[in-house]
Formats: sequence, C-alpha cells, structure tokens
Amino acid sequence: MRHGQGIRIVTAAGILFCLFFLESGCQAPKYSIPFITVREADLRYGPIDLPLDKKNREKILSFLQRGGNWGNQDLVDYEAPTHYSGLLDLLSNPDFLYSHNFRNRTQIDEISPTLQPWFHNPIIYQIIDASQDRPPVHNPISISDGKYWWVFYTHKDTPESDDSKVVRLTITASLSKSMKHFEDIQENAAESPSRNLEKSVPTAIYAEQIETPVEHSDIHTAFLEHLLQIAHVQLVSRLKDERLDFSFTHDVRIFIPDIHLLSQYRRKTFKYGTNYSPLLGPLAEELIQFKKSVSEKGAQVTVYQLGDFFDVWRETPIYLSKDKFAEGTATAVQKIAEDHQVLYERLFGPELNVHFVLGNHDFDVHYLEDFISAELRYYFPFSAQINPMAIALHGGIFDKRERSLSEAVKHAAVYYLGPSVKDRILDLTEIRDYIATDHGDKDYTDHIRHATPPDLGESLRLKDESLLVHEHLGNNNYNVFTPDQPDLPEKDLVFFPQAKEFAAAINAETGWDIHLVVCGHTHHARIVIDDRSPSQGGFKSGFFALVDCGAWIEEGRLDGEVVPNAQIAILYNNEVRIYQLTPRQ
Repeated sequence: MRHGQGIRIVTAAGILFCLFFLESGCQAPKYSIPFITVREADLRYGPIDLPLDKKNREKILSFLQRGGNWGNQDLVDYEAPTHYSGLLDLLSNPDFLYSHNFRNRTQIDEISPTLQPWFHNPIIYQIIDASQDRPPVHNPISISDGKYWWVFYTHKDTPESDDSKVVRLTITASLSKSMKHFEDIQENAAESPSRNLEKSVPTAIYAEQIETPVEHSDIHTAFLEHLLQIAHVQLVSRLKDERLDFSFTHDVRIFIPDIHLLSQYRRKTFKYGTNYSPLLGPLAEELIQFKKSVSEKGAQVTVYQLGDFFDVWRETPIYLSKDKFAEGTATAVQKIAEDHQVLYERLFGPELNVHFVLGNHDFDVHYLEDFISAELRYYFPFSAQINPMAIALHGGIFDKRERSLSEAVKHAAVYYLGPSVKDRILDLTEIRDYIATDHGDKDYTDHIRHATPPDLGESLRLKDESLLVHEHLGNNNYNVFTPDQPDLPEKDLVFFPQAKEFAAAINAETGWDIHLVVCGHTHHARIVIDDRSPSQGGFKSGFFALVDCGAWIEEGRLDGEVVPNAQIAILYNNEVRIYQLTPRQ
C-alpha cells in the first residue's frame, strides 16, 4: 500500500465480525479466497445505488479507463467502454437486480450464466470494508473480473424472502498477491472472460479533464524556479514546435527517468549507483510544491517515473533466474524503499501520485501491493474530445536484444504498445521470461548501458543561472538531432527507428496519431525529430519526435566534461525541455 494511502483501520465491529467468522468454523466456498478487501478511496468507486443512472454509469467507465486509480488523468484501459457496456446495461435494469440473476441457486458460489461474459468464479461472500461503520447485515455478492472486485450489496424486503434485491455497488482494485501465489494469478487470468477485440470501440471516452484556463503565463518559468531552489540547472535539449500538438495550457507533464535505487548495503558492490541520491528527496518536495502552485491556477500536473526506479536485478542476485520466479523481490524492494524512505513517500504519496512505468530492472514490482497500478505504457492526453498524441514508456522494448522475439512471444511487443490487450498476467509472464533469458548472464558490476559516457552535446549554461528563468532562449530547437543530419553518430539515433515503427503500428490499429514517444532506458538524454516526408523515409503524418529523458545513473559528456547523469524533462504548451541538475555545494 502506498504510504499515506492505506486502507482505513477496520472498525471494532468489523474486527468482531472477522473473528466470529474465523472462530465459528464456517467453511469458505470451495475456492481458496476467503475475504475481499475494499481498497482506499483513490482505488475504488462506490458504494453507489443501483440501478445505475447515466451519471454513475459514465463515472464507472472513467474509473475503469483510468486503470482503477482516480489519480490517473489519462486513459489506461482502451477497451473498457466496449467490454463493460453490456454489464452496465444489466445494472441499469431494475428487473435484473435480484440475487438469483447473479448466482446459481444450487451452487451459490458460482456466478449465473448471464454474468459469465464478464466474471469468473468464485463468488465470495466475505468482505473487509473499513469505509463502512459496521459490517453489512446481508453478505454482499463479490465477483472478480480478473482485475477488479465488483461488490454487490443486497437487501431483503422481508426476513422470509428467498431472494434479495441488489441495491448498491462498489468496484475496487484487487490487492496483489505475493510471488508464491503466481500460479493462482495465472490460473485466474486464464479463466477470466476474454474481451472481444473485434468489437468496435466507442468514440466517446469518459475520462474527465480540467478545462479551466491557466492564469499563470509561463509554467516553464515556474518549473525552473522550483528546480533552482535545490540545484544548479543546465538546459540539455529543447524543442518548441506546434507539430507536437500539445498546446494545452492546463496540462503539464513531467518525466523522471531511470533512478536505479539500491539499498545502502548493495550499493557498495557496484561501481555505479544512483547519482546525487540526496538531491532526489528535495527534488520530489519541489515537484509537490510546483504541483500545488500551478494546480491553484487551474493546471493539472502529471509526473511519470519512466521505469528502473528500483534496481532489483542488482539488489537480488537470483532475480533473473527463470527457475526461481523473482524470489525475494518483495524483500529487496522493501530494503531499497526503507533506505530511501523520504523519496519513496514523496513520489508515491497522495500529493504527487507519480505514474509508475515498469522498467526491465524492476519489472516484477507490478506483483507487489504498492505498485499494482504500475503500467508498461501511458497514452496521453485522453479526454472526451481528444485522442492521445504521445506515449510514455520505459524504452526497453526498443532494445535490439529485447526485440528478437520468438513467434511465441511476439504479442509481448503488442502489449507494450498496443491499446488492445487480453490477458495482462499471461502477457507479462512471457515478457518476464524473455528478459530473464536475455539478461540472466550479466552482472552489471562495472556498467549498465555505457562502458564510456555518451556525448550529450553543449548545454545552455549562463553565468547567472536565474537568467534561464527570464531570458528568451532564442532557438526553438536546441540540441535536437535529425536522422538526415550529416555525420551524426549512430548512437545519437539509437531506438529512434524502432520508436517510429511501433508508433506507426499503434496508429494503424487505432486511427490515432501518436507522434511523440517519451522514454528512458538508454541513459542518454536527447531529443530526436523526423520531419521528412513519407517518401523520404519520414513518418506518415510528417512529424515524429523521440524524447529520451536520460537517467540518474552512469555518466554523460556535457560541454566536453564527464558529469553524473541527473536529468528531468517537462512537456507543456508545445514545448519540451530536458534539464541536467547538479547539487549546490
């Protein structure tokens, strides 16, 4: 559970109820899960009254599209409106809302055939819901669709009645299980009803966005002012271009690349650890303050950590063993988090609510409770009127080693980038197995990505740093590479063709126009654009950009000097910048 967002303490009545159940000798249904836990407010919707009205129906879709996390401003589940439409129709029909339509009469822990397109067995009748003052009088009907528990509260008109009315609903994100229960997770995913990908996807998207005009005239100025409170700041790269198609004055995106945290004990083993780790806590605090200040002026701020936050590969030597499926991951993550408690609490607490991207070095954390909402990619922006134009991801899928997929795991790449996904657990399992096979023989003692520091170019570094806040930066394209640039080193274009290829595949599938990919993984901060025509080898829409945000590990060569990587990027109002930070002495 994220710090500061835990489930409320169960009430005394709830504890007595649980003890009574456990002590009474009552048997759970024939399946193995005895209790359902209702999550904290950010990870649930409800309880709401049934039948559904239009407002609650749309809010349910918004919640499901956000991946069961109200803190997520953008679409996560592209298929939610199509997949759940028929179920919501049933829940809007008063004639359907009786318990006999939800469960079989003879096997009451089995769902009715009507609900089988969405749910799999068993029905669970015990819940822990600390948001309620007391346990419900009648046991709710709790059914899983593989990712969420749908808790249906019932009411009997008379004690003698054989049937119950279904009067309320709560939808709550599942608690993840430990790795020792992986086989159960895999089985549940296999049994979950598959989504029919051939159905047309509705054009109406119910995710909400703030439309209030921003009063602050320069968000980039405000962001720099906060960075300058804690560090020396150098501009590594800048692109200001209307073709980014991100002109929203109420929408700010911030990207923190690979951090590769280790516990203090394991850090001693490796040449490279997290650079300037004491700076990260104050940076997170400045991001919180920045978010508060611009939110008061009508802007939304979304912060992404682009993967490899934890370096579980190096923290746990057996991590990549296929025979020992991520054994010790939870313990390793706990050790790292405890040694970086302030940073951990600030990044993933409710004030900042960072969107966590799964990287290849911390891939298995999505099984852990704190990171159940972690994703492999985030599309943005996404509202009722706007299709996404960008994707944020780690970048490991572009690595040539991780793209040599066999026929059996080619759909892994589709999962990374494709909006239409069937079985999350099964897809992640195959990706994980491939990563283990490909990287299991590497110890990463001396370096992770670069034996020699890559060249970051020249920075914009002024004698008086405060001028960065006020000075007109002049060239809209600063340290921006293009594939037709004469004598450009091949390493400056690494992953660029692959990113274009995958973005084109998404667009072909969805009809979108994804033309910006934001990533980490390479530990090489840079911006690359291609504005050639399709006939010249350019992108179909005539413009494509890759923003590689760098890292907080290893080194780069900036202004001819080797410096520890410590980069952060911001996208706002058709302008993206990458900054290098250096602690003040």
